[in-house]
Amino acid sequence: MIAGLDHITINTANLTITERFYIDIIGLELAPRPNLGVSGIWLKATNSERAILHILLDKVPATTAHGKVAVDHIAFHARGFDKIQQSIVSRNLPWWGNIIEDFGLWQLMVFDPNGVLVELNFKADAENCREPVINDTQHISQYKKFDQGKYRNFLALNEKILSEDNSQEILADKAI
Repeated sequence: MIAGLDHITINTANLTITERFYIDIIGLELAPRPNLGVSGIWLKATNSERAILHILLDKVPATTAHGKVAVDHIAFHARGFDKIQQSIVSRNLPWWGNIIEDFGLWQLMVFDPNGVLVELNFKADAENCREPVINDTQHISQYKKFDQGKYRNFLALNEKILSEDNSQEILADKAI
């Protein structure tokens, strides 16, 4: 008997940038992770103890025979539609949405830096904002394939931050 979903694992060639995406945009937090003999991180939802997303460093992520990543999409129950949408929009990342009135559900979809589609599901009656306006170009019916070029600014900004962080660590090491 299946009791529920335990976790999803994503392989990535850039662990740090993938970590930043899921923490800065999606809103997950780092979770404790045992030494498994492979580089990676675990992430959890705020106020949760259980890691729901495992990210592993893999210089050549797995693909299917059709060239797609092995994970088609992942879906999260989410809160704070306006805040998450603004986080996506402020980084100029492409996104799509949907309103499923029969289920009282609002959805946002955005690719992660590895091309995995992230679906965020919001219970409309739990959101403290107006119903979102999703225009024709942002409707899920306009879903497009992953375009790495759309992530250049996000990747460049994070590479700059990482470079600055590494410079600070080097200076701190020299001071000791």
